[in-house]
Amino acid sequence: MSTLKADTIVASDGSSPVTLTKQSAAKHFVIYDNTDSSRAIQNSLNCSSLSDLNAGQTSVSYTNNFSNVHYTHGGIPAWNGGDITTSALQNAATRKSDITTSTIELSTRYANASSGGLYDYEYAPNLSVGDLA
Repeated sequence: MSTLKADTIVASDGSSPVTLTKQSAAKHFVIYDNTDSSRAIQNSLNCSSLSDLNAGQTSVSYTNNFSNVHYTHGGIPAWNGGDITTSALQNAATRKSDITTSTIELSTRYANASSGGLYDYEYAPNLSVGDLA
């Protein structure tokens, strides 16, 4: 059995990153507080800024754009109280038009047997997987 140890692996040109084949990884993630009107980023990868659009609605701008609008994304915010077993939670784009190569507009929503709607959660994570430009 062989062991490979390396601090940096680059492409054959000596400087470009290696190309991963038949693999995919998150190209973006962000964790933010929806209750904070500044939408302060708590942790992120490839996220340049957030904007508060409305209750439960946030615009996310990418540092590096996606190559097209056909990337996947999703997130489930942490419930800030109450009985999580009676509500479904979602942090995702509401419409196809909310997704561009440089931004995504996310809606944080709840739904239960008697009601549903947009809501500002304290812990709103989201990630995206796709090819960068």
